[in-house]
Amino acid sequence: MISRLSPTTIGVQQRSSVFLLLSRSFSRGPAQGVVVIPKDRDFPDPQDEADLFEAGFVPARFARPVLPELRRIHNLEPDMIPEVYEKLADMAKEDPSSVEMHFADWEALMRYTIKNQHCLMPEQVASIIAKSKMRNKELVQALNHRIRRTVHGLTSIEPMTEMVYAYQEMGWRAATTIRAFAKFLYGTKAGIPIRQGFGPHDLTGFTCAFSRLHIKPKGCKVFEVMWKDFSTSQLPRLARQMDPRQLAATLNAFVQVDYRADNAFDIAARKAAAKLGIYNEAGGGQDPHNGEMNASAADPASVAFTVVLGYWRPRDVALLINSYHKFRIRPLPLLAAVSDYTVANAKNFCPHSTSLAVSALCQLDYNDSRVFAALAPHICREVRYYDAQEVAMVAHAYAKMGYREEVLFERLGSMFLRLIGEAEGKALSMVCYGFARADIRHPALVKALNDEIIFRGTVGVRYPHLALKLESLRLIAWGMSKMTKDHDQRMYFVLYNMIKARVYEAVANQRLRERIELSNARRQARKKRLKEPKEADRVPADAMLAKTDVSPNDLSAILAAYARSKMNIHGISQYFSNRIYHMVERTSTYNLGSIMVALAKFEHKDKRLVDKILKEVRARVAQCSCSTLSVMAMSLGMMKVYNRSFMRAATKQATLQLANFNETDLTNWFLCIGSLNYRDEIFARRLAQTAAHRLHANLSVSGVTMCIVNYQKLRIHDPTWFDAAYRMVFEKQHQIVEPKLAPALLYGIAVTDIGKSNPWQEAAVHALLGVANRLRKEMIFSSVIQLQIFDLWARLLAPKSIMEKMEREVSKFFTMVGLRHRNEVVVGPYSIDILVGESFAFEVDGPHHFYRDTSMRTASSLLKHRILEALGFTVIRVPYQEWSQCGTREKRLRYVGSFWKQLIDAKVVSEDMSKDVALGDVLEVAIADSQSIESAHDVIQRLARQLSENDTRRPFAEAVLPADVDLRLGADLLPPVEPADNEPLFYKVSEDSDFEERMRIRNEAEKARLKVMKNFGDAEDLMEAQRAKGIRGSREINYTAAEVREDAQKELFDRHKRGSPRRLRDHEGFAYTLEDDDEETDTENPGDESTDIQ
Repeated sequence: MISRLSPTTIGVQQRSSVFLLLSRSFSRGPAQGVVVIPKDRDFPDPQDEADLFEAGFVPARFARPVLPELRRIHNLEPDMIPEVYEKLADMAKEDPSSVEMHFADWEALMRYTIKNQHCLMPEQVASIIAKSKMRNKELVQALNHRIRRTVHGLTSIEPMTEMVYAYQEMGWRAATTIRAFAKFLYGTKAGIPIRQGFGPHDLTGFTCAFSRLHIKPKGCKVFEVMWKDFSTSQLPRLARQMDPRQLAATLNAFVQVDYRADNAFDIAARKAAAKLGIYNEAGGGQDPHNGEMNASAADPASVAFTVVLGYWRPRDVALLINSYHKFRIRPLPLLAAVSDYTVANAKNFCPHSTSLAVSALCQLDYNDSRVFAALAPHICREVRYYDAQEVAMVAHAYAKMGYREEVLFERLGSMFLRLIGEAEGKALSMVCYGFARADIRHPALVKALNDEIIFRGTVGVRYPHLALKLESLRLIAWGMSKMTKDHDQRMYFVLYNMIKARVYEAVANQRLRERIELSNARRQARKKRLKEPKEADRVPADAMLAKTDVSPNDLSAILAAYARSKMNIHGISQYFSNRIYHMVERTSTYNLGSIMVALAKFEHKDKRLVDKILKEVRARVAQCSCSTLSVMAMSLGMMKVYNRSFMRAATKQATLQLANFNETDLTNWFLCIGSLNYRDEIFARRLAQTAAHRLHANLSVSGVTMCIVNYQKLRIHDPTWFDAAYRMVFEKQHQIVEPKLAPALLYGIAVTDIGKSNPWQEAAVHALLGVANRLRKEMIFSSVIQLQIFDLWARLLAPKSIMEKMEREVSKFFTMVGLRHRNEVVVGPYSIDILVGESFAFEVDGPHHFYRDTSMRTASSLLKHRILEALGFTVIRVPYQEWSQCGTREKRLRYVGSFWKQLIDAKVVSEDMSKDVALGDVLEVAIADSQSIESAHDVIQRLARQLSENDTRRPFAEAVLPADVDLRLGADLLPPVEPADNEPLFYKVSEDSDFEERMRIRNEAEKARLKVMKNFGDAEDLMEAQRAKGIRGSREINYTAAEVREDAQKELFDRHKRGSPRRLRDHEGFAYTLEDDDEETDTENPGDESTDIQ
């Protein structure tokens, strides 16, 4: 029934009954006050009021203003005008709608005030401006004009403060009036006592007026003097008296006007830290604005603390710490107090306060895990109330401080997806940076960011508020290059166009400023009747960019981001190179390193830019950090660019910083010296020593592998480093996940072949082969090539530890008896242990060729034997049982020398082979000191004498054996003469010979020995020449030249007298020759035994 009633059909009496009915309907609850607004007349009937009072309602009325009638306003005294304004202001404060009700009164009063403003005193003008809420331009201008003329009549600071606050509320930028105040306070003697009466309220009002009205103190001498007094005198004096809100607002005003006052900020920080610390210990207090009180603050002591210290709101704390963040001032006591307050009051922080607090702590690099852990759950619950800028600030802060909260970032990303259309360019860049820094994969967010950037770079170009600054573009490029591996080429193309547009705008604005400056200079010259300056030659755009405010660090970071994403769109590397060239002097050393790395990744060798960067870094090398130098060195290694002066200066500086090197620095330097073949042995050994000390501390197995690979290229034998590194590789082989590391390390082991090995290298080889086999499906072509090279090295050139011990010994004795052979010859899937000629295969059968505790060969060994015979090879077995029975050297020589009969019968040794190496001479060297009953040389002579004259093998025997051997048919071999003393068999003669005969034989024997050694040196030179020509698949001997030298010295030179000419080689393969002295004179005294023998 009530719903059908219409206000137009209900009279005054009916309305009273309706109100009574409503009161009875709601009489179940407590009585409530209802405001009744009658519609028929201004005030309800007394009878109606009585009914309402009986019903329990108390009508709320507004007091009738005691105002003069409109027709009498012009008769007011000027002294009464401020009082009328005060009454109207009180009415407006109680009921804002009264301003419209009494609009005519306001208009009449304003017109009268403007007409009589010359009659007002300064205090009255200030009161009118403070009380008036009508933004009337004529009134404000008239009053400002009046106060500027009468400002000298002010006797206190309060009127000026009231006016300043009124200007802030109205948004009236009264810069001229405030300048008049400053001149009066700081330019006259009358202002000295007034400015000494500054209080916290006055200081806050004046400082906030400059920030809120956008008045910059710089450029005006009076304002500069005023702010200097604020920072040096007023703020340090009043900081203790200010409440938290005033202190936060005042410091924030200093930030807004960009007036840095470190001393004042330090004093304020100490005062605020002390107050906030006591406040935290007291447990908080009561908010005077909302009357709320913490549970722990109900006791009288906490209330007393609150009265003295004031109530610290989260908003004030966040604003206070944000002021210090803007100026990069780190007051640690204040930061600690703010952290304690934030942890205790995390649930009371609003979104704006939370974002300001975490962003300020992040920018000040104050990492308190309690703060971020306490705020994270609150942010997750309240994230729906955050705007785009606040979401971006929180994501940026948590990512930069290293807190990778996946749930938090997931909710932040989902919320930003809803607000991405409202986000500013800075918010977009901070979100990109935050998610990339935290390494959070959010595909939906990446797709949305790509679409938003494409939109703003194409359609959004016509909307200025959607434009992105160059700094935002830098962060977006960096973030998008790391957030995903599937890069959208369209987005990078649009981003590149926006970057070029910003650069073009900067150059155009710079040209415009120069034209304006030139025009002003010409105008001043005409006024002074001077010669007008001429316009300078037009500077190219690339050179003009260096004069703009474009930061070269932004350009270098963008170039590095494009290099990381491998997006060389339309020659972006060339575009940035041309512009960065003129800005190198303004670029930091770190960004110069980033530029070098980017150019290396793009494979863009801009010699002009690279030379200029190296020259600049060379001049600032003492200022470079460890990472900068290592990055520069790595880029030079990647580009294969060598600069001698830079490398010397850089290595010298890096040597001083070795103690501060991390894993990345060590890896970069090893990559540089390995790629450039820069063999500074002292520096390389120090690098290796530093890496060895940090193997188990902070070096990963991948970093160690890269260090080993590049160190191996320098041919520096460092057993300590290699042992420690190979041991770590063996212990952490399961951590190698990159397919290219194991082949590279195996290839490095082959590169550093010095003929010796160690147990950890052998263990690492087997481990790396297993890793390479596990990752074989992911290998690239270069890794496969490295494995093939290692396989050839392991089969043909491997040191002793790689080959089996028995096979190594047999190969050595083959060489001693003059059997030229090859080791580990690959035939399909098999490898022949020793191959003589083209068809004689000697298989050295170790224990693994036989079944356990038997002499029966395994099935796989027999299969290999049959397959090799089917391929046309003559297979000769050398079982380990027979070899072990030959316990002495003489027996093994006879055992191996017995193979000569089979080889000569089978014509395996060709005539060409005999021309390369004098087999008889080499054999003579090998067994010259043999004291066996029948030497290998005797065996060959006996076999050769048994040949008939028409035997086809006789010419070969004549060519092979020495010239003094008699090949008489059927000649019986005389039994060898047993030695009578310790003289070698090589010098034995008949006891019946006279002294001269004996000396002659001995001299001839010595000449023969010298000739043998010369032939041996010639043979070694020949083999070295074959190796130099690239003959790697064939190997004549299985041990290195150093071992040949050792054996020859032990077996001949140590036992016989030295002095024969020879050609030696050091262990690194460098040859040096002793002067040959083969000439023997006939005038020597045959009776001088020592001379003849020497």
